[in-house]
Amino acid sequence: MAFQVPTEEKRKFPWWIVIVAAVVLLLGGAALIWALTRPDDPAMSQSPTPTPTPTPEVLASESLDVPVGNTMVDFEKPEVWPNLNCKFLPGSDLCFFDDDVYSNGVPGLLPLNINSTTSAGVAVVANGDYDTCVEATSDPEVTTYASVPDLPFAVYVCFVTGARHFGVLEIAPQVAGEAERTIVYTIWERQA
Repeated sequence: MAFQVPTEEKRKFPWWIVIVAAVVLLLGGAALIWALTRPDDPAMSQSPTPTPTPTPEVLASESLDVPVGNTMVDFEKPEVWPNLNCKFLPGSDLCFFDDDVYSNGVPGLLPLNINSTTSAGVAVVANGDYDTCVEATSDPEVTTYASVPDLPFAVYVCFVTGARHFGVLEIAPQVAGEAERTIVYTIWERQA
């Protein structure tokens, strides 16, 4: 007696699975595209409009002719003390020192050095507005001195006063043969 092993019937591939997977992929892709491209709901998309920082009141704004050979200045009073070799002086904010003026009495090619006498930041900036000065002098990497080259246009220098007010200097170009620089300054009421 011979045994006959029943042969398995070859099953057909379930094509319906491929069709269901394709439909699911198409629906998922369509839902993703719709979610990414749909117009935002106006109630959801409106973020609060940031209110601009109001510029604080100006505490002082004047013009000074400062002898730049070796001079200390308190801009809040204002008071100028020449020939103190940038030693600490209570009440002073900045020391202006120009090696050429100090040595020869007349300006030369060396820059004007400005040192803070309050250990606060001093920074040369592109413009003298309040927000720029706050940002520049609040930077933890800001130095306590700045060098102002002799340029044919005014240079802005931001600083913090001894009373911790933000301020800006607009330093006029060096006039040939004169040992003074005209400095227009603004001190704002807000403190650092």
